[in-house]
Amino acid sequence: MTPIKVAFLWHQHQPFYFSREQGRFLLPWVRLHATKDYLEMAQHLERHPTMRATINVVPSLIEQLRIYEEGANDTLLAACRKLTRDLNKEERHFIIHECFHADRDRLVARSHRYLELLEKRTFHEQWNEQDFRDLIVHYHLAWTGEFERGKELLAEFVAQDRDFTEEQKDLLFRTHGLILRKIVPLHAQLCRQGQIELSTTPMYHPILPLLCDITSAREALPHITLPHKAIGNRKSAHVQIEGAVRHHEATFGARPAGMWPSEGSISDAALDLLIEHGITWTASDEAVLYNSVNHRANADIPKKYHEHDKYFPRRYEKHGKDIVVFFRDHTLSDKIGFDYQKMSADDAVNDFIGNIERIRHEILERYGNEALAHACISVILDGENCWEYYVRNGFEFLDKLYSALTSNQHIAPVTFSSYLGEVERAAIQSLHHIVAGSWIHGDFRIWAGHPEKNLAWDLIAAVWNLESAEDLRPDSPLAHAEGSDWFWWYGDDHVSGQKPVFDALFREHLRAAYKEHGLPIPAELNTPIPDQIGQKSENTAEYGSMRRAGS
Repeated sequence: MTPIKVAFLWHQHQPFYFSREQGRFLLPWVRLHATKDYLEMAQHLERHPTMRATINVVPSLIEQLRIYEEGANDTLLAACRKLTRDLNKEERHFIIHECFHADRDRLVARSHRYLELLEKRTFHEQWNEQDFRDLIVHYHLAWTGEFERGKELLAEFVAQDRDFTEEQKDLLFRTHGLILRKIVPLHAQLCRQGQIELSTTPMYHPILPLLCDITSAREALPHITLPHKAIGNRKSAHVQIEGAVRHHEATFGARPAGMWPSEGSISDAALDLLIEHGITWTASDEAVLYNSVNHRANADIPKKYHEHDKYFPRRYEKHGKDIVVFFRDHTLSDKIGFDYQKMSADDAVNDFIGNIERIRHEILERYGNEALAHACISVILDGENCWEYYVRNGFEFLDKLYSALTSNQHIAPVTFSSYLGEVERAAIQSLHHIVAGSWIHGDFRIWAGHPEKNLAWDLIAAVWNLESAEDLRPDSPLAHAEGSDWFWWYGDDHVSGQKPVFDALFREHLRAAYKEHGLPIPAELNTPIPDQIGQKSENTAEYGSMRRAGS
């Protein structure tokens, strides 16, 4: 009986929130996802030693964890650490505003006291010092993983629920500091044991195809409006990849075999670069495979795209070397990201396993047992963003899912490299051309096309014109500015009250590039990009920083 291989990839990433101008993190999400999610995701795998998965850790995330470990603050943490009696009016207003960034049903309502404080804010009641102290503690307890919440100290805090002291608040922050320090060592340990594979992403999470050649956006969207000045900078793309490979090796003691490209974005030029750097596998979305199979450059493929094609990786070859590309099942991935949070853990796991069993049966019936041995279902999604909408941070769901996957004789959890160790490379079907695209819509409309996005690219291009090949380095301000996250929030695609912070950080990175060159800073880098365009975003987004692959 041949099981079907299932490869999970959990993508761990946060934008670079650290402001060198202000000497602190402007937003707390690296810290909060670290205490709630990044350690917890590894702990779930440690709890299930026969489970196999790939964890993709972006170098810029590891760098930010290191900065926190060295003692850096973020704006919220600096205010929350102060003695409550010393908080001024502005800081109190800030804490009330920020410390309810938590799902009401899943995080706030877990505590009678936290819910009471939410209602107190809603009805504009007067707050005392104890209210503020309890709010700070509950917000940070809400952003703590279940494994750590279950340990004696924090379990006592959860049971106490109210009337926390300054000493307890300080103890909670020190406990969070210890959690941050456990993340990289545990990932390294699980990798050494062979339970997980660790992969990486270009250093500061740029959209590689656009960085190589911004006109590649027209492969999937022929009529997209592109920037006036930016045409791409292949040397920058090279530096982002090289920096990631070196950073990964320095952190984990080995070069990465695989690289999840930012936002699943690939193109011929991007794959060529990955091959140059010795990367053996990468991945993208099934929409990219669909566009590519139907492209005339792949006319020798004997059939049109079939829904099962995504379960068979493809080999892209260049100058006698190749890279294997896995393609994400975005329905199964999005079920975890967006749907199962609304179901009981048992129902969700049964649905997921039932889908895996169905896919296996269909492949076996259509292609036979030999094809089944070459099939691989790729489930790829952000490893941190969905769990706050699950009961208990998804603890029961992941626990039962991993148990079901490892006990089912029809299913074999694998890493991408272990798949390649079991399947002859020559037996993997080739693909001559990739239609450039991402895991959202199979195109790049999120990162180019809108006037705000295009202006951001043109501002980057102005710095490209200043840089020589020798100037380019993976830790440069330019590399920070090339990250995908700034473009995500420009335009009308997504709405957040924190968009001005992203814009400010983007422009700060570019200002730093001019300072490095000893040049005057252009006036436009001191003005918010939306103000320069004169447009305001009115659309709303269903899922904040997450988005369905096909929506």
